[in-house]
Amino acid sequence: MQWSQEHRLCPDSLNILPTSYAKGEPCPVEAVGKCNGNCRQLNGIKHQNQRITELAALLPVTDWGKAHEIEITETDPLTGNSITLLCAGGALAVPDGNWYFDSSLPLVIKKTNSGKTKKISV
Repeated sequence: MQWSQEHRLCPDSLNILPTSYAKGEPCPVEAVGKCNGNCRQLNGIKHQNQRITELAALLPVTDWGKAHEIEITETDPLTGNSITLLCAGGALAVPDGNWYFDSSLPLVIKKTNSGKTKKISV
């Protein structure tokens, strides 16, 4: 929610409200008077979608703090060969130029970095 507020994006448009909030009801930001509700009108929806598209590359889709991209270096203990992998927005860049995403990937990456040897650099 904090990121959406910093960038003046509607949390309802981003679908980041808790499931306990009813659809079509004012979001918490509007309820406390920090939004005029225009984001629920046709022009407001178009404006929000345009802003979301502009900022999509910066969306914090994983819990890596302010880092949007991280590098993970894995080293084979037998050969000493290393490979550095790029993760951006919770997806992993693969050698053929495509991106791989699985909902379990952020948790796997966090667990990989939780041991004695830190493998991730921001």
